[in-house]
Amino acid sequence: MIIFDDLSLQTRSDVPNSDWTGGLAKYVVDDNSDLARKIFSFPAFEPVEDENGNLIDVIPVEISEEDTDDEQ
Repeated sequence: MIIFDDLSLQTRSDVPNSDWTGGLAKYVVDDNSDLARKIFSFPAFEPVEDENGNLIDVIPVEISEEDTDDEQ
């Protein structure tokens, strides 16, 4: 799974653990990991990084009705 700066994500089954974007990825997460399953379970999340900038966890973020109205 690739996670970009805007926290959008993409997956590719043929390369589940690598940055296939040419360096555009902010984070690379193994598609089969517990962290990936956690990310997929939330509609929005806040990243938690270690001291080296690696993604180590995510915190769910509530999406307000106002936010969903802006996307339509």
